[in-house]
Amino acid sequence: SSVEDNKTGDPVGWDSIVDNFVCSCAGYCVLSYVLGIGDRHADNIMLKKDGHLFHIDFGHFLGNFKKKMGFKRERTPFVFTREMAYVMHGSESREKAPAYIKFCDLCAKAFNVLRKNARVLIVLFQLMIPAGIPELTSDDDIRYLRDKLALDLDDAAAAKQIKKEIKKCLNDYYRLFDNFVVSVNVLFVLLSFPHNYTGYLSF
Repeated sequence: SSVEDNKTGDPVGWDSIVDNFVCSCAGYCVLSYVLGIGDRHADNIMLKKDGHLFHIDFGHFLGNFKKKMGFKRERTPFVFTREMAYVMHGSESREKAPAYIKFCDLCAKAFNVLRKNARVLIVLFQLMIPAGIPELTSDDDIRYLRDKLALDLDDAAAAKQIKKEIKKCLNDYYRLFDNFVVSVNVLFVLLSFPHNYTGYLSF
């Protein structure tokens, strides 16, 4: 992975890089899950050399997922790949690695914080309805958000649910193939135009 490639020769310590990655990855996983952000291919997920992961291009949300040749591109609840998990556990057992455990716990905590503030979040989206956003034109469009917040569950059950979604992401083989194709393309670009590298990489 790009984070692993940065293990040496950077002024930021390796542990700090991994921690930045864990925290930012957890935040974006929960964010994209609750808001139903679509078009999450590898070119829309960026990575800084200090480990911070961030998403770009938010043209589709609230479950309005794109299709390619008749097939849905989003086949998992959010993007969390085995490559991302490897940064957290390396050669250790994934389930016992402190960084991976922290990632799962952060996802659960972030999910429950959003659920506790569900009313505010939903009202903010209702206020945006008159703004003319194509995928947010009526209160019905916010149903996806309400459903994903799982307001009928208690905190323990909600934490269990988001951790189940993490495992679902890791077991997706389509994403492995998609990432391989994108990685080959990125490698070609970097080798062809090395002077254009700005310190940001797509994941």
